[in-house]
Amino acid sequence: MHQVPALPYGDRDGGWRQSGVVAVSLQRSPEKNLAQLKSLIAALQTRHEEKRREITIKIRRLVEELKKGSPEEFNRLMQEVHQVIFKLVQEEPLDLWTGIGAIGALLEAFDPTAAQLAQLGNYTRLALWNADQTTIIPATKILGRLAKKGGVLTAEHIDREANRALGILSGKDSRDHLKLHSSVLVIKELAANVPALFFPYVEKCIPPIWVAVKDKDQSIREAGAATLRVILNTLSARANTESHAKWYNYNCSQCLAGLKARDAALNHGALMCVGDVFNNTGPLLFDRYIETFEAIYALRDSSTQQVRLGVLRVIPMMAQHAKGEARASYHTNLLGYLYASVKRDKEGGKEERLAALSALSQLSSVMGASVWKSHGGEAMNAVADVIKSRTRFLPEALPTYARLAAVTPGAEKAVAEFVPILFVNGVSLLLAEALEIIVRAFPVLKGFAQTRLLEALLKTLSGQGGAGESPDRPRCDDVALKILRTFDFHPHDMGPVVRDYIIKILDVEVPAIRKEAAMTCAAIVVPQPCRQQLDDDGRPHRGLSFVGSQFARTSSAETAGGLNSSFLMETVGLSSAFGRRSRSPSRQQGTR
Repeated sequence: MHQVPALPYGDRDGGWRQSGVVAVSLQRSPEKNLAQLKSLIAALQTRHEEKRREITIKIRRLVEELKKGSPEEFNRLMQEVHQVIFKLVQEEPLDLWTGIGAIGALLEAFDPTAAQLAQLGNYTRLALWNADQTTIIPATKILGRLAKKGGVLTAEHIDREANRALGILSGKDSRDHLKLHSSVLVIKELAANVPALFFPYVEKCIPPIWVAVKDKDQSIREAGAATLRVILNTLSARANTESHAKWYNYNCSQCLAGLKARDAALNHGALMCVGDVFNNTGPLLFDRYIETFEAIYALRDSSTQQVRLGVLRVIPMMAQHAKGEARASYHTNLLGYLYASVKRDKEGGKEERLAALSALSQLSSVMGASVWKSHGGEAMNAVADVIKSRTRFLPEALPTYARLAAVTPGAEKAVAEFVPILFVNGVSLLLAEALEIIVRAFPVLKGFAQTRLLEALLKTLSGQGGAGESPDRPRCDDVALKILRTFDFHPHDMGPVVRDYIIKILDVEVPAIRKEAAMTCAAIVVPQPCRQQLDDDGRPHRGLSFVGSQFARTSSAETAGGLNSSFLMETVGLSSAFGRRSRSPSRQQGTR
């Protein structure tokens, strides 16, 4: 009996998975192997993405092992599996979902022959025919993957799929929302996965795609905008020609018509596309920039939230192309509008505040230093009010404040005074991100920021961070551990942190916390520079090699009982013995 072991953290699939052991025997009867595959395929009906991913890995490993046996037996087994998939894609949505997942798992497991790819392509097209709103997206993604694999969707097949989709978009079937949605996504996946083969259809697709962009259904509008984005990327990848200029102007005219229409759906569709139109054309449309900007800005107070959000989201994209008079207009009008949006309190205001914060964050790298010399302080104060507010606080405001401070001349004193306020709402990954930006922009604040963050993290791990024993406590521990292993705490001595805090977490009942604790111990006790440290004779340092190998073995053998705390205590002591030996100015953290 040959056993395929579960992959520990760091495997090629990424992540820590104790997915069990898939027992495979090349001498076992084909019936038992088929039964095991059928069982795994049936388990793909789960909607839980992480479980689905784990099952896919098991299928892949099982198929990889079976492929080592007789080719004839493997092909017979695959034919049986194909029959299972064929039945699934004709059934109810849940079975269809399972069949789509099985096709994806097989594509990961091995490289099918041309005949097998043709069969899987037929099953995928059948799935698209039977798909509902929940299965359209995964089915079209599989179609794209098949096209990328080659052999199935040759130029002839692409011609058939593209023409079928365009026929639906241009004909009476465009009133069937399910068929319309499916056709738009088929075009998107073909253009994204086989751009060279799909390029001849690009110009044919542009007018019909605007049918979807203008649709009353939001999901179809969003699919249409995403498809137009891929088509424009495909078009801009080729040398500009007169034909390209014609289509760029056509798209700009469609955007302007949608922006100026008295219809929220048309406004929303145009706002989702206008940024991509200008991103892919650059100076070719500069003469139409001011007119377009004014049409966008006129929608800022729309009664429809989707439209207001669209305005906020397109601002940074359009700001990249503002020059001269248009740039001055941006500075005068938009920053004040963003400050007001950051403080918006009315119903649905949270989404708009988030969009405004994101816009300010992106504009910090788009607008020049002269802008922030005049407006940086005001922008920082607007975001600071959100951070200090009890009712309007958003964690995303933390890195936004840091980015604005980094580009505002003379902001160091204000930032130093404000750093303690950043901690008022507890530790978070966004807080760590904000402090990293601040430390890079203001190196003199590095020690102060490190000390405050380390104190806050240790309070969280000891249960004094304000969370107590509430249900949110494990999540706070999880975040604190991630920050401890990723933030630059050099030159702090992290050994006592492992010994006095992290070791005590290794035996908690929550598996996710045990995982984070073990990973943090590994990152601090045996950092990468240490693992690569060599003895005088050129061989890896024996103590370091022992720690690394034993810790990896202990981590991958983790069970419900937790990790071996006493071993890790010894590891911390051992690391202290050679800490000086492995110091490196470039490393981010480690035991000294």
